[in-house]
Amino acid sequence: KNGTSINMIPGINISDLKYDFDESSPDLMQKVALPDSRIKSLLLLSSNKAHFEKKPSDIAEELGKIFEQILAAAYDCFSPEEARLILNYGYIAGGSISSVYWNEFPNDYDLFFTEKAVADYFFEKFQSQIQFTHFPGSKFSLNLSLVSDNAVSLFLSGNGLGSFNLQLITKYYGPPEEVISRFDFKHCMSYFKWDLPFLIQEEVIQIRSLVFNENAASPLNSIMRIHKLCSKGWHIKKQEIIKLGRALSKLNFDDPAVIATLSDYY
Repeated sequence: KNGTSINMIPGINISDLKYDFDESSPDLMQKVALPDSRIKSLLLLSSNKAHFEKKPSDIAEELGKIFEQILAAAYDCFSPEEARLILNYGYIAGGSISSVYWNEFPNDYDLFFTEKAVADYFFEKFQSQIQFTHFPGSKFSLNLSLVSDNAVSLFLSGNGLGSFNLQLITKYYGPPEEVISRFDFKHCMSYFKWDLPFLIQEEVIQIRSLVFNENAASPLNSIMRIHKLCSKGWHIKKQEIIKLGRALSKLNFDDPAVIATLSDYY
């Protein structure tokens, strides 16, 4: 468990960290537990429409448990200081939140960071470390699957709480509202940061409607994603196809950087 001291990460200081763990607790999950009162008070700022199959508070509670598993695994397998980075700067965003709403198991949970320095730190930590991350006595394991230009892919398991794929997003970073503004479909433009009001795009998730965001960072990927999402029960109207077409028409397909945004995997 060779974590770098937070004071050695450029741009990050111990004094920047507002939140810490309950080190007095001998139980790991209690040590990393998020304060319920804080989350519930923030949820009062979220909508709570009657037509929801699940209330936003139920979804946020489930995401809070997922986030606690991430914190516990990082604390257990990496170091307490690296877990503190996630506690203070990490948040879940993207399509996994709509999967939680529909009681579907997401392909992965995307963990973003508000600070570039933290995203860079985790990218550099794993760039040359392809191994199974498990230590004697650990309750969790984090299996490092892949390091790409965009993310660090991990498989989290242990402690009897289930397992899931986790992506530490290292290419995109910043405040949640800023990051989600470049996502391609509105239902993905949801986020859970435990110390901010929960944002869920309920009006499109509830009817499984694909609404294209014309400010999407990688509209090329959206073409293939439409097929994948429609095969899972989502639908798209012709005006959204037109919006996507307009976004594509603005691209320079002779630019290698534009082509490089197209993922090889769907």
